[in-house]
Amino acid sequence: MSLSKSERLLLIQLLELRQELNPDNDFREGIEALTSGYSGFYPMMDYIADELPKEVKDYVYDTLEMYAWCQHVLREADGSVPREALFPGFDGNARVGPEGAYGFAVFLVEPAHRYSSIEYAGDRLNSHGSEPDYRAMVATWKADPTTRAAFDEPTPEQIDLARRTLVRVRP
Repeated sequence: MSLSKSERLLLIQLLELRQELNPDNDFREGIEALTSGYSGFYPMMDYIADELPKEVKDYVYDTLEMYAWCQHVLREADGSVPREALFPGFDGNARVGPEGAYGFAVFLVEPAHRYSSIEYAGDRLNSHGSEPDYRAMVATWKADPTTRAAFDEPTPEQIDLARRTLVRVRP
């Protein structure tokens, strides 16, 4: 990772401050690496991930929004969410779907406390490689104008859309 001199100076100052606040921890190696420009030895830089691409964030948002909406419609219409409409999750090993989707979903659901209404199948957010084609499902869902209509009770069209979108044969 390449850092400008001013970025390195800020990190040096932060490490010096941490050293004063935490005398039991030794930050001298990191300070020396930053001072000397030894980029392969900058402290903690390998723990900081690259920014998640917008496409992956949109993929996760759209998928979770679709499940939240469809499950809400089915819950209102039938009193519960059918087993086939439970959210299978994202592949935690990124063999299926975009890399980073599982981690971002975990962030949204757990520390960010979003999408608490979604009901899950199996291992909560990890599909363990059996992730369905969410892109196709989201495209079907987004293309239907009934998804944008506000409702107190779901219309027959909304119920049909929710069933067509989520109640499917598992991969």
